[in-house]
Amino acid sequence: MKSPRILALLVPALLGFALFLQVLPGDFVYDDRSLISLNPSFQHWEVIPQAFVTPYWELVDASRFSSGFFRPIGASVLALCWQLGQGEPLLFHFVSVFLHAACAMAVAAFALSFGWKPWLAGGAGVLFALSGVHAEPVAWISAIPDLLATFFSLLAMRAFVRQRFLSMACILFLGMLCKESALGIWLLLITLGLFSRRRKELGACLLVGLGVYALRVHAFDSWAAGFDRVTTHHGLSLVEQLKLSLSLVYRYLGFLLWPWPHAPFRPLALDSASLQQRIYPAIAGGLALFVALLTWLKRQNSSATARWGLGILGASLFPILNTQALGQYPFEERFLYLPSVGFSLLLAHAIFLASKQRTGIATSLLLLVGIPNAWSAWVGSRPWASEEALFTWARKVSPNAMTSHIEYGRLMVEYAQQTSDPLRRDMYTERALEAYRRSLEVDPDAFFVTTVEREKGNLGLGDALYLAGDFKAAEAVYRQTVDHYQISPLGYLGLANCRGQAALKHLREEHPTLADDAFEEALQYFDAALQQSPGLTNAVIGKAHALAQLGRYEEAQQFAEHGLQLAPNRLDVAELLFSIYYQQQNLPQALKVLRDFQRANPHHPRLADVQQTIAGVEAMMQQQ
Repeated sequence: MKSPRILALLVPALLGFALFLQVLPGDFVYDDRSLISLNPSFQHWEVIPQAFVTPYWELVDASRFSSGFFRPIGASVLALCWQLGQGEPLLFHFVSVFLHAACAMAVAAFALSFGWKPWLAGGAGVLFALSGVHAEPVAWISAIPDLLATFFSLLAMRAFVRQRFLSMACILFLGMLCKESALGIWLLLITLGLFSRRRKELGACLLVGLGVYALRVHAFDSWAAGFDRVTTHHGLSLVEQLKLSLSLVYRYLGFLLWPWPHAPFRPLALDSASLQQRIYPAIAGGLALFVALLTWLKRQNSSATARWGLGILGASLFPILNTQALGQYPFEERFLYLPSVGFSLLLAHAIFLASKQRTGIATSLLLLVGIPNAWSAWVGSRPWASEEALFTWARKVSPNAMTSHIEYGRLMVEYAQQTSDPLRRDMYTERALEAYRRSLEVDPDAFFVTTVEREKGNLGLGDALYLAGDFKAAEAVYRQTVDHYQISPLGYLGLANCRGQAALKHLREEHPTLADDAFEEALQYFDAALQQSPGLTNAVIGKAHALAQLGRYEEAQQFAEHGLQLAPNRLDVAELLFSIYYQQQNLPQALKVLRDFQRANPHHPRLADVQQTIAGVEAMMQQQ
């Protein structure tokens, strides 16, 4: 391979890698937690075969049956990163940056495959590497499936151009199992196979589609293969859904042209003024699709730029037209990762025409476009480094998104629970209260919010009030939540905890009968929570506490043992089980609980306290 071709491949890869080096020290944020760091399923090798027979989000929670996503390769890569990286986010971020560099190289290689000159192909790769729309998908671990689907799609299209239909079929199959966005590329290759009468490639694509469909049918246990599932009910009429789809095309094309400003959550406006204003972007989006389709049909046989640039851009935007599968926030920057391939090819060709093939002028135009895009990508990826940075930023740029305030409030509650400084705990609690109250001020008639978000907002407010010591106000919020939603295990858990606090207050005031009554009420609420969510750890542990307070030690022992199995690193649960055995005068078993905890958690910060307790019990047993 000659040096110009090598440079055409290496320069985009190196620029793409260097641009996003700053994301490597980043943490797990937002969906990374529920999907990876707090999800036991993704932390074991067993998830890899399971991912091929289970819908994607049901690997996190079986109750998420409304999601129609099936991404076994994406899930397997995330699980592999967890195992190889020992649960640290560094390897995940390295894989993201490496994949982005590989995609930038693949863009250049793809352009070379259909005859572009090395400097032009390298220019397309550079434009892709520096694109400002890549801030979110490269910086956010949960977007790794987007990068994988794009990489395999590029390799599959390159194999199609080089008439290697077997390689194309295998690679395309992998891409479609990474994320549904690759479905658009599958449709593009089928269409090109029909127009060019390439029977081998067409047959291979059809077999790939049949294979993916068969896997999805098995996973979803339905002939609809999950494509009938509605991820989010926006409550819009068919006309409004069409307007939304076409207006999204307009917004996505606009963001490709000028990727600024960035925002993690863009709520869907539902007020009458917004619905009326959506007609103009919808018309513009519809015209853009119409003109692009006509141009593609006219020139796809004579122009590689039209065939692939317009083809990829249009085909990869195709899934966006199904607004019911896009989730709560229809406009997401990561959805542009694959479309930006086609846009980069078109933009590079436009620079080629504008410069009249003069390398100096082309380089100047490339810098003119690339530098502001690189700045956008660099600035836009910075807030994804930590949850505090992300949600503090999100509250500023997306003030009407409940998620921004709810997640910030959740983070502040966690901070308050982790600190031993009472002043800092009060500060974090006040921030949490303000954030949850602000989330509940979002007008559901003006902006689309889900029932899950409204429940989270109320539960979060109850948690913050509980943490602040206002147990009566917290109990009122929890009661209102369970009365409204009925199925709310966390609401019942909150009620149980509040009744437990009331019982402890009665004990301090020396009213044992009232305390027993409150503990009995707490047990009823713990049972309600466990009936709705049998694996709710805090409900299991809370019930063990309540039973122990009532002197029902044999029952308490059963739940405390189960609680320690669910949370083997929690010293408070080990201490509870220890006290239950101690009350039953079973000192050997009580001692075993602490020794087992000591062996299982050799780096626990309170291990010295555990050792002191063990020494005390051993001395007591020797005296006996």
